[in-house]
Amino acid sequence: MQGQYMMEKTGFVEVQHKNFWSPTVADLHQAEKASWEHLHTEYHRHAPPGTCQRYYQQHRVRVALQNIVVERRIDAGPLTRHRLTAGDLFISPAGSQEWLRRYEYEDFFTINLEPALLTRLAEASGRASAFELLRQKQAIQDPLLLQISHTLRAESKVAGPGFSSIYVQELSHAFAAHLLRHYGRWEEYDYSTHTSLSTSRLRRIIDYIHSNLAQPLTLTELAALVAMNPYHFTRIFKRTTGVSPHQYILSQRIEQARRLLLKGELSQTQIANQLGFYDQSHFSRTFKRVIGLTPQAYCQEHVKNIQD
Repeated sequence: MQGQYMMEKTGFVEVQHKNFWSPTVADLHQAEKASWEHLHTEYHRHAPPGTCQRYYQQHRVRVALQNIVVERRIDAGPLTRHRLTAGDLFISPAGSQEWLRRYEYEDFFTINLEPALLTRLAEASGRASAFELLRQKQAIQDPLLLQISHTLRAESKVAGPGFSSIYVQELSHAFAAHLLRHYGRWEEYDYSTHTSLSTSRLRRIIDYIHSNLAQPLTLTELAALVAMNPYHFTRIFKRTTGVSPHQYILSQRIEQARRLLLKGELSQTQIANQLGFYDQSHFSRTFKRVIGLTPQAYCQEHVKNIQD
């Protein structure tokens, strides 16, 4: 199922996405939210001072975007004072309760993961539901989670649901697997017996992608073509082809765009719509990032090469 995409800005917020929110002072802040399948992101800027209590139904990872001092209690544990620096992360597992006090403006980017995603990854390891995210009392520094968080924040701002869905699925799976591997209790899955896709299965996937470049493509539907779960599919597809599903789909869209541009029969807006880009601007930015030239500059360069 394709995830919904949403951006929201509010002045007063008392109920956060799928979480219980009980402020003890007026809580003036700005909020931006985006949602995909199994993953939701939020940016919040809270006004000081304030205290709040939350009960989490999702696994929640918050990234501090500035240096800040907060006091925090998880479940019935001790109250702890934290001096955070930009890039520090808090992990709060689903089912935990948090009490928080802030003393100054608070900038956080938050990633909420549906428990179903982590359960599915645990099941893929061969140990159904055999995992538990550890309650991290202290802030952590994790370069990979931080990098993925920044990528997700950028993606929530610039891309629409259809184009970014499969990319965000890959990011969410990498994010969740890293959480389980480094901050949970589970056992690694042995991939040695599932090393690659057969020629027939790979051809089935490739043909489907080429026939649906204009449509939103998700890992779930691609994995279903070969009776795999999305996490296994992503790893085995990359092992077979050398690139991730998102990278392959993007390369095919750009290659088709190059052919259509040189034919000169369609406008850039028509090409963007035909190949599943969010709009003409998104198409132009992506084309330049991959090719190194804007679509217009690419066409001019081609004409110049012919004349020479």
